[in-house]
Amino acid sequence: AGLRALGRRGARPSPYALPAGLNRRPRMLLPLFVERIITPESWLDLSAEPQRKDELTARAESTRRLLDLLDDASRGDMEDVFERSRALLDAPGGARALDPLVAPMLARAREALAEGVAEGPQSRAWSRCLSEVESARLINPRAAEAFTLAGRCRLATGDNRRAAEEFEGALALDPADLDALLGIAQVHASRGALLEAESRLREATRTNPRAWRSWYHLGALMLDLGRLDDADRALSQARALAGETSGLPAGAMADLALQRGDPNAALVHAERAVSLQPVAKHLHLRALCYLELGQTSQADMIQQIGNNLCNLLLTFRQLMETDRFGDDVTDLHPGIHG
Repeated sequence: AGLRALGRRGARPSPYALPAGLNRRPRMLLPLFVERIITPESWLDLSAEPQRKDELTARAESTRRLLDLLDDASRGDMEDVFERSRALLDAPGGARALDPLVAPMLARAREALAEGVAEGPQSRAWSRCLSEVESARLINPRAAEAFTLAGRCRLATGDNRRAAEEFEGALALDPADLDALLGIAQVHASRGALLEAESRLREATRTNPRAWRSWYHLGALMLDLGRLDDADRALSQARALAGETSGLPAGAMADLALQRGDPNAALVHAERAVSLQPVAKHLHLRALCYLELGQTSQADMIQQIGNNLCNLLLTFRQLMETDRFGDDVTDLHPGIHG
């Protein structure tokens, strides 16, 4: 009836005109659903001890704040998003609620870090990694992994001072963060502060006793210091924990056996290292074993394979770097081992 009345007055609705509401950015209005989608009954785990009413109320308020944050994000009000995220940090479970929001940023930061390690210190991936990390920290300043990723990025590009600051920031949030402990140990080792490096690595083995990397790096440092018995204990533990996942502990065990003058045992470890990770470093160790055993021709052949592999990888990296950036290739910071 309304359209017929408009037609009698000569007005015609335009098929191209949209209501003003459809041209505005849509709002999610998620907070309006809090009372319906979250009820005390859904919070209670009947198999556990009942929670107090004040705890339920606090969790409801945290949920409301999170949905307000998502509502602001849907409208592009990022300043309000950052303000609400800071308010959420002090609410019960608020920091944990922010984890899914920063997870995609941290995932992109990890990808950029891996790309930077593959491409070298001139890679543009380093800046991408740091950018993603800063975005994550704006939303959740207590995300320990963000500090760790920033520290690894700084360390790989030679900025040891800022790397140490980032790792210490991560450890202040999570004292058991394995990557942060290994990273700060590497910073100390690069400065020649080997006692501090050992202290951090032993802390890593205490807080992460089932992580083979903590034992491997401790053993590698002991090997560098000539403390062969300590190295043997740590590397044996690392090899047992690593299983078939890495050849690094076996490679270090081969180096240890060579230093002890036992080329036969070294060859066994070197063969295992090569079978798990046929990299130039392990091939070189195997060649040294054959050389110590007097099998010169076998050693020369293996060493030639290792040299060819190194040359191939170096040529590939040089071509990639020159093509993209026009700069020479420089090695990454060597670290402790591996």
